[in-house]
Amino acid sequence: MGRTAFGDSEVFAQVVEMAHSRKMTVSGDLLFNLPGQSLGEMLADIECGDNIGLDQICLYHLVMFRGLATAWARDPALIAALPGNERAAANWEAIRTTAIDNGYYQATLTNFEKSSFQGDSRGYIYEVRSFEADRYNMIGFGPSGISYSTSDPSRIGLKTMNPESSLEYLQALGKRSPVWNRYYTFDAESQRLLFMTRQFAKLSIDRKRYSDVFGADVMSDYGSELDVLAEMKLIDITPTEIRLTTRGMFFSDTVGSVLSYGRHVRKLGRESAERMSRNGNQGGHM
Repeated sequence: MGRTAFGDSEVFAQVVEMAHSRKMTVSGDLLFNLPGQSLGEMLADIECGDNIGLDQICLYHLVMFRGLATAWARDPALIAALPGNERAAANWEAIRTTAIDNGYYQATLTNFEKSSFQGDSRGYIYEVRSFEADRYNMIGFGPSGISYSTSDPSRIGLKTMNPESSLEYLQALGKRSPVWNRYYTFDAESQRLLFMTRQFAKLSIDRKRYSDVFGADVMSDYGSELDVLAEMKLIDITPTEIRLTTRGMFFSDTVGSVLSYGRHVRKLGRESAERMSRNGNQGGHM
């Protein structure tokens, strides 16, 4: 996957040892569901990461499909060697179980930390807090850095992104103007959707917390979409929380798409009603 320049397993083990001698924690990112990769090889990666002492393992399903703008996606043999969705989801469940059996706990959709870090200040709290848009503003530094800020999470938010190239970023730093060159403004409904998707990245939505922020129960705002997702066995709904199932974790993009689609449909419905109101609803009866 173009990463061999970083070194081999011996180098990685040395890095972990050196970091630990300096009281530093170490994280490693692992891709799974690579073309032609067996489940045994995926599980061996988890075991290897654990054996060399990684404090955090981040597990990422390879996103590759025909039409994606990468060299690998243009290779028919690689595309043909990818597992189907059901096999890929089953692989995820197996490697997630292996990580937990090896003493890691799942902190977010992709991040697994050693159980000794749970509730400890040495844990990777920046990742979790980046998913709490109702509590924390975030500042991104460097090329492609993403920032988010709000003074009222129930009404409005602003997301900005820095220039992608290092040269553009350095040029922007020398100007008397904001460094970022792209932005998106969240309205009140977008803030609710942002809360939902970010909380799902932390695996569950606290229904009381949603109510405290937005003044409504999440089932009142997204009941139809959440019922569909529950029927698909992607989420479990309880009186206190809405939690992703293990299968739902793998298909989290689908969960986000269903929620976003529902928001889009409601917005179109309101706009249509507003147009009818402005026109005086003077059309004939059918």
